[in-house]
Amino acid sequence: MYDKPDLFKKMMDMITDDYCRYFDELEKAGHILPTVSSEFLGQGTYCFTNDLPKENVSKVNQIWGFMDSQETAGISPQMYEEFIFPYYKKVFSRYGLLSYGCCEAVDPIWENCLSKVKNLRKVSISPWCNEEYMGEQLKGRKTVYHRKPSPNFLGVGEKLDEEAFRKHIRKTLAAAEGCTLEFTQRDVYTVNNDIGKVRRYVEIVKEESENFR
Repeated sequence: MYDKPDLFKKMMDMITDDYCRYFDELEKAGHILPTVSSEFLGQGTYCFTNDLPKENVSKVNQIWGFMDSQETAGISPQMYEEFIFPYYKKVFSRYGLLSYGCCEAVDPIWENCLSKVKNLRKVSISPWCNEEYMGEQLKGRKTVYHRKPSPNFLGVGEKLDEEAFRKHIRKTLAAAEGCTLEFTQRDVYTVNNDIGKVRRYVEIVKEESENFR
């Protein structure tokens, strides 16, 4: 990006055109199917919506899409805006609804980029994201505040630190007040052979959510 910006943009153009042609081929072959219920959307979340058609689906603009950009987490928001977003936008625009983000923080690129994506319906709020800022931005919008709590509570240590986890969840509930909030737990590779730890974890999320209301 720094040494050969024009060559990088040419590459991005080629990749973007390939994606769009691939979508065209899927449409021509009749391979586009509805995505309105329990179809997996990515990031541990699903396609439930009433805003896309349930039948007679044949176009990419009638279904959900998912994209992220973890690889660009180390570049500046200005570089993302110049070198990534224009090409992503061409792909974004093909979808009916878009779910965006993985572990990268979305708050640095929100104002100049993601906030302008009209079909953005779900955005990842990872452990590296500014929760409070994104809560303010998503308040009152249809875009889902898709929160991914830290995996350390489940994956590190034999016992669940209930008080620390409650504090973690309360922070999210306060930040996302006025938003459509969804929790997805990812990146847990062990629960130390204690399935009860997971059960209690879910109970705490439900308890705190009810108490917050």
